[in-house]
Amino acid sequence: METHRRGRSGSYVAFVKGFFEKTVNIQIEEVLQDAENPEEVVQWLKQAGIAVDEQDRNGWSLLHHSVRSNRADLLEWLAQEGENFGVRDACGRTALHIAVAERRTNLFDSLIANGCDVNGRDGLGRTPLFAAVDGNDDESVRRLIDYGCDVNARDKDGATALHVACQKSPGVAMCLVEKGAENLRDKHGHSAVQVAVLSNRELAMTLLDRFEDATALHAAAAADDFEFLRFAHEKGYDLDGRNENGEACMHLAAAAGNSLALEWLIRQGCDLNARNKFGATPLHYAVATRQVAAIKLLAVAGCNTFVLDDRGLAPGHLAALLNVFADVLMSDARDSNGATALHYAVFKNNVKHAKLLLERGCDVNARDDEGLTPLHVAALRSYDESLALLLSYGADCDVPCHTGETALHFAVYKRQREMILRLIDEDCHLNPRDDSGSTPLHIAAKNNDIATVKLLVDKGCDAHLKDDEGWTAWSYLEDVESLPLPAAVYTRDLLLCMELVADGRDLNEKLGNWTALHVASRENNPIIVQWLVDLGCDGNICDENGWTPLHIAIIGGMHEVTDILLHERTESMYKDPDGWSYLHYAAVADNPDLIARLLGAGCDANVRSDAGVTPLHVAVVKNRKNLIPLLVANGADIDARTNSGETALHAAAESGDKELISCLIENGASVRVKDNTGRTAFLVAAENEHWETAIWMARNGSDFREADRNGFNALHIAAGHGCREAIEWLLRNGADPNVRDKFGRSPLHFAIQYRQLAAAEYLLDNGCDNLPKDNTGATPLLLPYVVDYSVSDLIKVGSLIEKYSKASSSKWRVVQIEKLCFIDTSFEDEFGSAENEHSTFTGSAASEDARFQLPVEEDRDAKMLSASGAVATLLFVTVTAYVLTPKPSNNPNDNRPDVYVAGFFPYDDNVSESEIGRGVMPAVKLAVDHINENPTVLRNYVLHMWWNDTRRRGK
Repeated sequence: METHRRGRSGSYVAFVKGFFEKTVNIQIEEVLQDAENPEEVVQWLKQAGIAVDEQDRNGWSLLHHSVRSNRADLLEWLAQEGENFGVRDACGRTALHIAVAERRTNLFDSLIANGCDVNGRDGLGRTPLFAAVDGNDDESVRRLIDYGCDVNARDKDGATALHVACQKSPGVAMCLVEKGAENLRDKHGHSAVQVAVLSNRELAMTLLDRFEDATALHAAAAADDFEFLRFAHEKGYDLDGRNENGEACMHLAAAAGNSLALEWLIRQGCDLNARNKFGATPLHYAVATRQVAAIKLLAVAGCNTFVLDDRGLAPGHLAALLNVFADVLMSDARDSNGATALHYAVFKNNVKHAKLLLERGCDVNARDDEGLTPLHVAALRSYDESLALLLSYGADCDVPCHTGETALHFAVYKRQREMILRLIDEDCHLNPRDDSGSTPLHIAAKNNDIATVKLLVDKGCDAHLKDDEGWTAWSYLEDVESLPLPAAVYTRDLLLCMELVADGRDLNEKLGNWTALHVASRENNPIIVQWLVDLGCDGNICDENGWTPLHIAIIGGMHEVTDILLHERTESMYKDPDGWSYLHYAAVADNPDLIARLLGAGCDANVRSDAGVTPLHVAVVKNRKNLIPLLVANGADIDARTNSGETALHAAAESGDKELISCLIENGASVRVKDNTGRTAFLVAAENEHWETAIWMARNGSDFREADRNGFNALHIAAGHGCREAIEWLLRNGADPNVRDKFGRSPLHFAIQYRQLAAAEYLLDNGCDNLPKDNTGATPLLLPYVVDYSVSDLIKVGSLIEKYSKASSSKWRVVQIEKLCFIDTSFEDEFGSAENEHSTFTGSAASEDARFQLPVEEDRDAKMLSASGAVATLLFVTVTAYVLTPKPSNNPNDNRPDVYVAGFFPYDDNVSESEIGRGVMPAVKLAVDHINENPTVLRNYVLHMWWNDTRRRGK
């Protein structure tokens, strides 16, 4: 409390003292104004207890007050009393500074004569001349110069009076120049002319006539004063001249975002890629100061956006760091370390900038010189938002850097749980190895990060993998006492496992989806397996795949572990969620002994999975020829069928393995069994293009004339595949070249539909009809058989058909119709409100020897009534159709159709190609009303399209 009072008392005293001094100063000013002579002033001072040379807190004495009050008589009295005229106030000002500031020119002589220094400096290093210039006092300036003041004196910042004058008063500035002032530079490198450029263009131009100063141009560029730039340029100054930092005018104009000056400099041909002493270009400057308009201006002018400064940064990298958005900078330019702008945007977590870069096509997987991608950078910097963005644009999670680490390694190292989960959700590789062989699980273990270890194992990381030192991840953990029992099994330390069990650990505790028994089986550790089984560990617990420890042992080929588990297990017919038994997995593992043991234990040799697959099917698919006799000898049905009707022979035919097929046939497999689609094993081999095998099967009892449920036989398949050898063999052995499937399609239909023109020609050479029709009346030249044909291929097809045509008096031509009309059927009453529309078409020939035009058909009623009275309304969509047509013939016996639809291609986005291919194309019908005898005119085309897929083409 006492301290508080003393504090208040001290503050109060200071306040009273200050107030007293202020009051005294006011009284002194009043006394000086009223006193008639110095004696009255001295008398008052004595009464107030103030010495003549005493200074107040501001450093003012009677001398300063006398100057301010313009008392020349007091100055004379003080001089007679021998007072010091060089005394300074708290700001370092002499009485002469005060006289100049107060414009007391009548006192100059007395003050200077009695010891005031005309070049005396105040606390800022300024002489009285600065005060005269600052006050725009031309008379004081001239008198001080006459008294011998230094016109080039500098203050503490290195500025001269001319610097101040250029900013304050052009007249005073010219007076100083006349008196010898020089164009010096201050400590910041600014000359007086540069100051003038920023404040008074006319003065700057005048000074430029007096002083040679190239840097004035830089100031003008920074101030957007292109008029001064033009003036200087006309006087011969180099616009590309550099200042002490190596900067040209372009740099400063770009940095300031001065469009007028920048545009003028560009028009004058200044160097767009000028580099300062640090290698930066004007574009670097514009980016650094976020001048987007200047960036665009420079880019349009053609500056190089890929120039690297001395730090190795291109403008795009700088933009990414500073979050500056400009399209011209959105590129994959590399810095000196190979990093792109996307690397930098991610490094600063500028998500918006990174997204713009990605939208403009920047490589999301670009690698720098260390192999780091932007995804690595996001993981290293723990930026989950940036990482999510990169993944959404297709970043590859599994790209390793030069030391082998993937993004998952870095996320684990940084202990970023959410990031780890995000990467795993993107199906990243869970067990990538770095250069030391370490997986992410090793990294987590080395960090003693138990939570991440458990997470990784839960997600499926392989805990048994060893690094290059031969250590598993568990070997690096320090806090082993906190490990789950399955994790302890990974260490292969039986004593540790015993200690954990003695401490009450649950024998069936899971790590991820595996119990300790799963882990011991996976690690092929029969000692720990036997120990766990003896303790009563449940061997029937399944992991997420429905696998028990026995499944793992069987698949891994771990015979000793399998024997232990099989001996202890009574449920030998157990199935996984897909219905696979141990016998199925034993077939996968190619373990005849185990199969024999399982069969001996009562397993059914014909046990079926949910899809109807038997162990025999598995043995065939896995090419286990040695298992076939064993399974058949133990009752396996050689012709057992899956749910889709496939036998083991079908599966063997799909692989084309003759030895496997032969083994099945030798063990009694039937070649005549058909699957649910009516295919024999022979047809399966043919469909998979195993023609050598198929022909071998035909020679060994398979019927090559057999067709599937749709009447599709081997010749159809060979024609569609274009297999000349197969076609030759089939025809040579009696296959019908005009055989039809259920839909009336011949082999020629398939050959042309699948663009196998050589096969088509061979079929025509060997008795195939040249224009067979399917059940809808469509020949191979009608849609949809030639929907994807090019114009040149259409001509080839036409020529091929013409070659085998009985009437050959005309040439084939391709007509390109540019505008057609879709008709969309809407079911309404017979007298519904649908409007009638008129069809208009234009066309041009695509072949060199024909030029067809389609005239506009006026008043043509496009209404079409169906049997149910539906009214067809029109939907106009621009398309292109290619029509293959013969030149009209006068031969009355020429029974060729007038036109063949050859191709149909949409121009408009309203109809997608997939829609046309799926449902629209089969519903297209071109009708020809008349072909004029004049071959240059093709008339009266109407394209009717029913969108209802249930309507057949031509109905």
